[in-house]
Amino acid sequence: MHQADLALPAPDPAGRGLYLFLVDSLAPADVESMPAVAALREGGFSAIVEPCADNYTVPCTYELLTGRSTFSLFSFLENMGVIEGNSGSSLITDAGAAGWEVAVISRHDMDAWGAHATRNLNVTESERPTELAVGLQAAADHRLVFHHYVWHDVISHRFPRGHPRYEESLEELERFIEALEAGLPDGMDLLITGDHGHLDDGRHLQGLDTPTEVILRSPNVDPQRIEGRIPITAMRWLAGAVTGLGSDSARVAPEWRDWVHPRLGEGFQTSGAPLDPSGEVRSPPWLAMASALALIAISATALRRKVGVIVAFWGLFLGLAYPALHAANLEGWGPRAYFGYTPLIPIVGGLVALVRTRSIEAGWRAAVLVGLGFGLVLWPVMGTEGILRNAETILMPGMVVAAYIGVRQLVYHPRNRTPAHLGWVVLLLAAALLSSEMLSFSANDVRIKTLPLLEISQAYPSWMLPFGAIAAGILQGLTRAGPMPILAAVVALPLGTVLPVPLQAIAFLLTTVGFFGLASPHRRVLLVPALALCCGFMFERREVVGIMVSSMTAGAALMGTLAIHRASRQSEGRSAVLWMGALALSVGTYTGMAWTLRLSVAGVDFGFILRWLPEGTHEQLWFVIFAACFVKTFLPAMLLHTMLCAQAPAMVAPMVSRALGITLLRAIFTSLFSLGWVMSQGPSAATRRLIRVLQQGYGWMFIALLLWILLVMNRRLHEGERSRSLERPVA
Repeated sequence: MHQADLALPAPDPAGRGLYLFLVDSLAPADVESMPAVAALREGGFSAIVEPCADNYTVPCTYELLTGRSTFSLFSFLENMGVIEGNSGSSLITDAGAAGWEVAVISRHDMDAWGAHATRNLNVTESERPTELAVGLQAAADHRLVFHHYVWHDVISHRFPRGHPRYEESLEELERFIEALEAGLPDGMDLLITGDHGHLDDGRHLQGLDTPTEVILRSPNVDPQRIEGRIPITAMRWLAGAVTGLGSDSARVAPEWRDWVHPRLGEGFQTSGAPLDPSGEVRSPPWLAMASALALIAISATALRRKVGVIVAFWGLFLGLAYPALHAANLEGWGPRAYFGYTPLIPIVGGLVALVRTRSIEAGWRAAVLVGLGFGLVLWPVMGTEGILRNAETILMPGMVVAAYIGVRQLVYHPRNRTPAHLGWVVLLLAAALLSSEMLSFSANDVRIKTLPLLEISQAYPSWMLPFGAIAAGILQGLTRAGPMPILAAVVALPLGTVLPVPLQAIAFLLTTVGFFGLASPHRRVLLVPALALCCGFMFERREVVGIMVSSMTAGAALMGTLAIHRASRQSEGRSAVLWMGALALSVGTYTGMAWTLRLSVAGVDFGFILRWLPEGTHEQLWFVIFAACFVKTFLPAMLLHTMLCAQAPAMVAPMVSRALGITLLRAIFTSLFSLGWVMSQGPSAATRRLIRVLQQGYGWMFIALLLWILLVMNRRLHEGERSRSLERPVA
C-alpha cells in the first residue's frame, strides 16, 4: 500500500480548532519588520523554516499540508496552474475524513485544495476589504480554516524591500494578523507561516536561500524558539499537534515529538513515518540499472558510437564514485586540486598533433577536439569541476589557434591584408580574453568576475544608448540584417524600458515569429530590432547583460573561425570549424542559460513580466509568460543560429547536428551520473546538490530539443528550396 493511503489514526480528544494562516512569500525579515507579529513569538512556538526545494507556492504548500517531501521538475508549470500535482493524504483530507467542517480561503490559487474542503471561499483583488470578515466568519463556522494570503507575494515581485509600497504591504499584513488573532473564537489556535521567503528583490527561485518562519500559540505545543531550521514538512506535525489529527503518511523526526504537550495521547504521539527512510529495506535497483543500460544504448547514437558509450560509462562511474571523490576534494587531494592545470589539456593536445603532422590545421582540429572531449567528461556540478568554470578551457584553445592562423594569413598571404580580416582576428582574440574572465558561478549569483559592465549599466542607465549601438552594430554585422535594423536596434534597446505593455507583448511575439520564420527573406530584418526591444525591456535585470555578453563571445568564436576558414581556401580546417561551431552553439547556449535559469528548470525568473501584467492575471496569461521566458532562456541560441544562417548557410546543418550530439550526450551523462549517485547512496542521495545536478541534465535536454527542432526546420527549408529550383523553368 502506498504511504499516502495508510489508515488514519483516530483524532486525539485534546485536539482544538486551527486557523492556518499561510502568508505567501513571508521572509523572516518581514516578521522582524512587523512588531505586533514578532511579539506573538513570546509565549509561543517559533522557528525558521526551510522551504521546499522548488521554492514555489504549489509544491511548498503540498509539503506543508501533507508532511511529505516531494520534488517536481515541472513545479513552474504546476505553480502557474498549467498542470496539477498529486496531493494524496493531507491535513485537509484528514480533517474531512474525521468529520470536521473545513474551509479554504484564497484568491483562487488554492482551489485544488478547496475541492477537498467543505467550503472553498475566494477573495479577489476587488474584494480584499472583506477578506478579514470572510476569515473570521469561516473561523466561527468551521473547525479548520486554511487561509492563503497572496497579496504580499504580489507586492514583493513588483517592489523591492524598502520601497514605500513594500512597507505599506507589511503594515497591511500586520494589521490583518492583529485583527485576526483578536477575533478568533475560543478553542481555535492561530498558526502563521509562509510557503517560502524571498530575496530583497522579490525572487524565490530554486537554489536561492529563501527561508520563511512559523509562529504558533497553542496549549498543545510547548512554547520555545527552535535553534536552526526546521523543514516545511514539520508544519503538518505542528498542525496535527493542535488539531489532534495524526498522519502515518507524514514524515516525523524524533526530536519533533518533544515539541508537543503530554496531554496529547499515545495515538498521536506515535503517529508518523520516520523522516529518514535510509533504514528501510532496499531491493536491488533493477529499474535504475535498466535505465542506465537504456541511456548507454542511446548514447551510442550521439556523436560517434565509441565516444558516446565511453562517455556514458564514465558518467555512471563518476556517479557511483562521487561520494568518495567529493570527500577527497574536501580533504584537499581530490580532482579539484588539479583543475588549475586544465587549460593545458587542449593546448598539449594541439601541440602533439602539430609535432606529429607538421600541419597547423591538424593542430587546430586536435585542440578543438580535445577541448570537446574535456567538456564531455566533466562531472555535472556547479563548482570548479563543472562546465561553467571550464567553459574557457573548452572554447578558448580553438579560438587562439584560429587567431594564430589568421595572423599567419595576414603575414604570408597579401590578399588577406584587409581591414575585415584583421577585424576577425582581433575579434577572436577579444572573445578568447573575454571567455577567460567570464563566469563566476554560485547557486545564488551568476556574475562576470572582472567585467565592470554590470555595475556601469546599473549606475549609469544613460549608457544604455552607446552600449545598444555597439551591440546592435555587432548583431547587424554578424547577421547581415541590413542598415535599417541597426538603427531600429539602437533605438529599441533604450526604448524597451518605457514602452507600454501591449507593445512589449508584441516584441516577444515578433521575436518568436522571426526566429522560427526561417523561410522568410525578411526574417533577420524583423528579428534584430525585436531582440533589441526585448533586451531593452529586460535590461533592468542584470542577467540580460550576461546573456548578451555570453552570446557575443560564442558568436565571435563561431563567426571568427568561419572567416579564418574561408580565407584559408583549404579543406583541411573544415572539421575543426564544424566542431568549433558545434561547441560555440552548445556551450554558448548553456552558459547563456545559466544567467536566466540558474540551471534549474523551475528557476525561470518571470518577475520582470509580472511588473507589467495586470495584477491577478498571470495564471490566465500563463502562455504569455511562457513565451517571454522562452525568448529570455534561449536568446543565446537564437542569436547564434541567426548568425550562422547569415554567414554560412551550408554549414548550418552539420554544425547543429554536431551540437545536438554534444548536448544530448551531456544530458545522458548527467542522467547516468545521477543514477550512479542514487545507486551508491540510496535515499540519502536526495539532497539539493542532486536536485541541481538533475536540473542541469534537463537544461541540456531542453537545449538538445531546441537544436533538434532547428535541424528539422533547416532540412525542410533546404528541401523546399531544392524543390522550387527544380520546378523553375530553364531559360
